[in-house]
Amino acid sequence: MAKFIPLEVRLIKAARQLLNWTQETLSLKSGVPISTLRRIESSTEKVRGSYENIEKLYAALRRGDDNYSLEFLNDGEPGVRLKK
Repeated sequence: MAKFIPLEVRLIKAARQLLNWTQETLSLKSGVPISTLRRIESSTEKVRGSYENIEKLYAALRRGDDNYSLEFLNDGEPGVRLKK
């Protein structure tokens, strides 16, 4: 089954905030340069960037940290939620 990658900037920002991560933290955990992450998050709607960088961001967010991971949803309206 193919992985769902939500291509909305608001979901990246929401996921990062749920984990209480700064842009710098997400950049370090994903391996995506901070300048690239800032450019991606400055967009108003759809994520623009290489598929490889977008996949790295979502993979890092899905992994989360020692306490929580994230689950991206696509039940009619895309969303994100914490998982223990």
